[in-house]
Amino acid sequence: EGRVDYARFRDELLPQLGARLRGDPSEMTIWVHIRSFLRGSAQAALGGQLSADDFARNQHFNRRTRLEEADRRRVGELADAYAEVLAERGLWDDASRACALLRRLREHGWLD
Repeated sequence: EGRVDYARFRDELLPQLGARLRGDPSEMTIWVHIRSFLRGSAQAALGGQLSADDFARNQHFNRRTRLEEADRRRVGELADAYAEVLAERGLWDDASRACALLRRLREHGWLD
C-alpha cells in the first residue's frame, strides 16, 4: 500500500533523511508539524505545501507552535524532502488525498 502513516514515516522514510536529522526536533514533533501545518493546514490545502521559509517566518505559526524559527525552518526542509520522497516512490499521506480532492472540486467548479 502507498499510504504513509506515522509508523511508516518514522520507520521507513525518516531514516532516508537521517543524515540530515542530527539535533532536530523529535520524530513525533516533525510528523505533527508536517501534518498539522506544512501539508495538512487549510493554507496548505488551498495553496499547496508551505515552503520552509513561509513556515519559519509566518507570524501565524509563531503563535501556534512551540518551535523556534530555526527549528520551524528545519522541519520545513524535512517536509520538502518528505514530499520529494512521496513523489519519487508514488506514496501518499492523508494530506495528499485531501489536497487532491480539493483540487478536483475546484477544477469542476464546486469550490471557489
